[in-house]
Amino acid sequence: EAGSLLDVLRGAGAVLAMATVVYTAFLFRQSKGRDMWQDAFLPWHTLVKGVAGGAGALAVLTLASDLLGDPLTALQLTLGSSAALHVVMTVARELVPRRSAAARVAAHNMTRGQWALHFWGGLAATAVAIPLAMFDSTFAAGGVLALAGLLTQEHAFVQAGQSDPLT
Repeated sequence: EAGSLLDVLRGAGAVLAMATVVYTAFLFRQSKGRDMWQDAFLPWHTLVKGVAGGAGALAVLTLASDLLGDPLTALQLTLGSSAALHVVMTVARELVPRRSAAARVAAHNMTRGQWALHFWGGLAATAVAIPLAMFDSTFAAGGVLALAGLLTQEHAFVQAGQSDPLT
C-alpha cells in the first residue's frame, strides 16, 4: 500500500513539474514585445529542457545514494536522451529564419553577439553531458555538465531576448 501511494505521489509530482516548466514557456510568450520568445515551439523545447534539468539534478543526487540497476539505467537514459533532444531542438530552432527584425537581432545577439559564449558554451556542455550520462562512473559529472549547460544557455536566451530595445 505504501509503495503504491509513493508511486502515485511520484507520478503527480512529475506531472506538476512538467506543467510548471511548460507554464514558464507561456509566460515568455506573454512578453509580446519580445519577438524571439513568440515561438510556438517554445513550450515543447522548454519541456525537454525541464526533463534534462530534472534528470541532471537527480544524477548529482545519486552521489549520495545507492541507486543501482533499472532505476539508475532509466535515469541515465532520461538524462542522455533529453540532453540529446535539447541539442537537436536548439540547432533546429536556430536554422529556422526568424520572422521579425527584432527577433533576428535578438537571435544574432544570442548566437554571434554578446551572449554567444554563453549560448554555444552551454550547448557544448550539454552535448558533452550526453555520453557521460551513459556510464555509472561519470553519470554525476554528466548531470553537473547538463545543469551548467542548460543554465548558461538559458541565461543567453533570456538576456538576448531582451537585447533589442523596444520601440
